Amino acid sequence: MDIFFFVLQIIGVIGFSVSGAMVAIRRETDIVGVVILAMTTTFGGGIMRDLCISSEPPRFFTMYTEIAVSLVTALVVFFVARHFKEKYLAKEGALLAVDNVFDAIGIGVFSVIGTEIALDAGYTAPILAILMGTVSGVGGGVVRDVLVRDIPFLLKKRIYLLAVAAGSTVYYLLWHFGAPGMLSLSLGAATVFTLRMLATVFKWNMPKAIDFSSLREEETENTGTDGKNKKVS
Repeated sequence: MDIFFFVLQIIGVIGFSVSGAMVAIRRETDIVGVVILAMTTTFGGGIMRDLCISSEPPRFFTMYTEIAVSLVTALVVFFVARHFKEKYLAKEGALLAVDNVFDAIGIGVFSVIGTEIALDAGYTAPILAILMGTVSGVGGGVVRDVLVRDIPFLLKKRIYLLAVAAGSTVYYLLWHFGAPGMLSLSLGAATVFTLRMLATVFKWNMPKAIDFSSLREEETENTGTDGKNKKVS
């Protein structure tokens, strides 16, 4: 179980580090910015969780292997983008999809790991354990988005927060009913990843009071159509 937990954590670190580094590159930060945003995305949620459950010091400060993996991953993404900059720019749409996949891997892994850590610390109340898993999954991404002056992704599209909460809930329920740890972690993370991918493919979003972007697109299309009709007449 310990080896499986470690491997799962490394997968999450790589996923979040790639995603954070790609966001930093799109925002045109330098190499330091790429590393900082990659690590913020990866470890920010866990630090928030540890502060909430009074884990002192936060686990981040003793995660030497994970920090090294995150650093190396961020640098690899940076130098690949720098070396293949023309291809990187030409494939921007495809790279956004890649970013989305790695982000889904990261939030899936860290949401269930966060729930597991909260439970191991004795916080077995369902709402608290699930909330700590959710914070672990989305906290780093929120801090990253704030640093680059974006609206946090979880507040605007693709049922982001709901997917993370669902995965944490699945893990908690399996743990509560005595399922094996490896199975619980795997199914919880898979739930998050599957929901995020389905939301991306089918464009599932939480309802908005007013979807201004869609209205603007409709106005643009109508204006274009009216303009063509006037030219024809």
